[in-house]
Amino acid sequence: MVKIDRFLIAGIDKSTKKQMLLSAFVTFCHKINALVVAEGIETKEELETVTAMKVDLGQGYFLARPNKKPVSCSSEAKSEILRINQPTVNGLEVGNFIGSLAKYIAPVNNDHKVEGILKRFDLEKDLSSVPVVKDNRPVGIIHKTKIFYKLGHKYGYDLFARKNVENIMETGMVFEASTPLDDVARTIITRDSTSVYDALIIVLNGSYMGVVQIHDLLEAITQQKINMAKQANPLTGLPGNNLIKTEIADRLTAKNIFAVMYFDLDDFKPFNDNFGFDQGDQVIRLVGNILRDMTQEWDPLGFVGHIGGDDFVVICRAGGIERFCEAVLHRFTAESRKFYPEEVLEKGTYTSKDRKGEQRDFPLLSLSIAIITTRNRVIESYGRLASLASEVKKKAKTIQGNSYYIDQRRQ
Repeated sequence: MVKIDRFLIAGIDKSTKKQMLLSAFVTFCHKINALVVAEGIETKEELETVTAMKVDLGQGYFLARPNKKPVSCSSEAKSEILRINQPTVNGLEVGNFIGSLAKYIAPVNNDHKVEGILKRFDLEKDLSSVPVVKDNRPVGIIHKTKIFYKLGHKYGYDLFARKNVENIMETGMVFEASTPLDDVARTIITRDSTSVYDALIIVLNGSYMGVVQIHDLLEAITQQKINMAKQANPLTGLPGNNLIKTEIADRLTAKNIFAVMYFDLDDFKPFNDNFGFDQGDQVIRLVGNILRDMTQEWDPLGFVGHIGGDDFVVICRAGGIERFCEAVLHRFTAESRKFYPEEVLEKGTYTSKDRKGEQRDFPLLSLSIAIITTRNRVIESYGRLASLASEVKKKAKTIQGNSYYIDQRRQ
């Protein structure tokens, strides 16, 4: 766990710099599988901001006053946390968080006797695993098949039946309820083959919440992929317009600081007319692959969408996007050369019809990037952002060759 000092949390809803710094901390900590704790949360706005920024745990007067005994957080704080963390996948029905799959199975304390567990397995025929807790915090898990195998050995029952379950339990794999399904899947495949299908323990802020069976996880991920595929662009496999709109709207609602970048190929129609639609499709796939690869490297929480045709969207962190744009343009210039014959590369132009049907020379394909960020302004809605984007895209298209244009307005 990494605790963020209250100096950074105080007034974070009003400070762009504090939000950027916290965002960097959260991204780094989640990469190394560490939980982030924000201390000194004293207002609803501070809670809303740190929760939307994926901070895992919190403490502060708005949640609860200091107390000798554990107490529930305030009703106002609880409702706010539940509202922000409502499990969704880009507006789809399948929950994107592992907590949406958790089923409550009554746990046993670590000092519970083994023979009691055996009786429970005998009475509850469908029960396959029982979590073990201490002060409602998971400390292990008992799997039916494994305990029966262990006790089935000679003297096994006599050795363990009257002992506490902590002497025979196994270490369980524990996930916070807000962990995305894909992250869970990537983690469980690292387990050894004897444990890969064991049930998972789910916690909410560290306290036991329930259990998820692996087959339920696989079914949910499969359904999620099917739903995503239905709304994906068939040429690139990237999310289409509905998912792009939902992603932007969700980030605006959460008051995140982020950048929306619109990518557009310059003079793509003449290229298509001259070199053929198959070549044109390959160029579009190239752009999609470049954006997918480089966004994942630049910002693991970034989003890449395909509006249609030669138009793409990248939604990612706002800091340092100039470097990202320059890297994308450099890679596109290098990799797009393979679509031209040698004589065109030497000349630097090719001849094709323009939109009026007249023959003229066109330069090699280039990318225009129009960028809007929420860094220095508040954008109230997706409609407002789309209106701003239309203006910025027109400005970006007036610049010849590979280019990017960042909207600097504050209103």
